[in-house]
Amino acid sequence: MRRHQPRKRFAVPRLWLLLAGLESGVIAGGVALLYWILASTLRGDGPWAVLNLWGSVFFPGRPLSPGFSQASLSGAALHLLLSGLVGLLCSFLLVKYVARPGRSLFVGLLLGLAWYLASFRWLWPLFSVALVVYQPFPAMLVGYLLFGVSLGLYPEFVRRLGMTRAPERESPFL
Repeated sequence: MRRHQPRKRFAVPRLWLLLAGLESGVIAGGVALLYWILASTLRGDGPWAVLNLWGSVFFPGRPLSPGFSQASLSGAALHLLLSGLVGLLCSFLLVKYVARPGRSLFVGLLLGLAWYLASFRWLWPLFSVALVVYQPFPAMLVGYLLFGVSLGLYPEFVRRLGMTRAPERESPFL
């Protein structure tokens, strides 16, 4: 009689877990940026207003300019860099929820809220007071919540990594 053998899983290396966290953080930051561009446009401030607020860290004289400039580009880069780093750090917290994606969305939502509160309470007052003062409050909070929900998709990135197979050798002599 043949026993049922449990299926062997392909173990995902730790570096891949960290890279999946970085990837999900950058994608979540991109989702938040797209939402802020849309919200700024609907509010009538111009699509680059929030990016210019982010860019006020590097260009303090242009936080309220509605046009696209170096401040917009540097603001988007800063936000995506920080989003990637937050995704990298949150990968340690969300790796426990790989088997339960519903819970990871909820934990991601809480992490997005915590990141909003921490950054606007402690981080941004040190580097750019204009970002704190001129932030479009409901839109900024909703963007961070969307960031958190998108970050909660981290287990899906890990699950896709686990489905890949290790590459096979072409020749037994290599």
